Amino acid sequence: MFNRKKITLLSAAMTMALLGSGCGSSSDSDNEGDTPYTGSHAKPTNYEGFPITLLDADAGGATSSVSYKGQMARHVLREQLKEIAKTADATKTETEILAEINDYLVNANGQVDDETIIAPVTKGTFIIEETKLDELSTGKNLRKTIYDGTKDYADAIPGVSANDKSITMGVPGHKSAQEVVDLWAANLARNIKDGNGHVDTELGYDYRQLLPKYLMGAAFYNQAVDKYLDEYIKTLKPHNLPYKDGKYYTGTEHSWDEGFGYFGAAANYGALTAEQNYKVKKQDVGVFADADHSGNGSVSLYTEYTSGPAYYAASFDKEAKSTYGKDIMNAWLTGRTLIA
Repeated sequence: MFNRKKITLLSAAMTMALLGSGCGSSSDSDNEGDTPYTGSHAKPTNYEGFPITLLDADAGGATSSVSYKGQMARHVLREQLKEIAKTADATKTETEILAEINDYLVNANGQVDDETIIAPVTKGTFIIEETKLDELSTGKNLRKTIYDGTKDYADAIPGVSANDKSITMGVPGHKSAQEVVDLWAANLARNIKDGNGHVDTELGYDYRQLLPKYLMGAAFYNQAVDKYLDEYIKTLKPHNLPYKDGKYYTGTEHSWDEGFGYFGAAANYGALTAEQNYKVKKQDVGVFADADHSGNGSVSLYTEYTSGPAYYAASFDKEAKSTYGKDIMNAWLTGRTLIA
């Protein structure tokens, strides 16, 4: 099964991807030796406040070009999927249980957008601001963001056709990443119905751990590194045009923001210690004031909560064995500052 060291490799890989995007690393210097960055917008501590740079853009009253609500909505869907693996009703039919799992995995036609969020929720005096997914974004789907096989690695695997581009190594049957998730969802439903809960005693899989963590790689890391920081930011979404018609942020600005959203860090992640960031995810009342950096008395799942790879980076960093979270957050901030 997965352990924390393996999951933290996501954070290490993301660091390398950011460096490859030309954003810099743990220094404020640009590419010319030790010359400090002297752009018109100073690098902030928090991932917020980057200005609107599109000329004549109708921002509808917005003052910042930052936008990544859809990515944070997917983090919430992933956490709800993990919760339903624990709380699904075993008295229902296997088909009904699977449909409930797919409500959060697929969210067909925005099925759970206006339903009450089941995780994360307010815990004691650790108040969560949003109670429904549509307060973040609508129509978001986890399954569609999974690696779809557009990169061809299969020709390097003996016995696998070069046309089978979506092969998942380590899984029998030459299955695509989406097929793996569908299989595990079905196995989870069957095990819940059989009274085993989320643990598959025959195969030795804990689907409550396996499914959400697999999604961090197959969906979140893939989307950030192999889409937004790759062809989107390089060619498909140029900096001199809106991301889409009518948007007030450029293609480069929004592509970078979307990648940052998949990392899962709170906007003030860089201002907090690894221990504090870890405890934000755990909803420790002792760090509520640190998490609520807006001071409005609640923690927003959009800008003040940490999930996914950012949480696992903090969980390892707090033991002083690494600086994944600090390095990655600094890279996101440095890159976004250069873009601004």
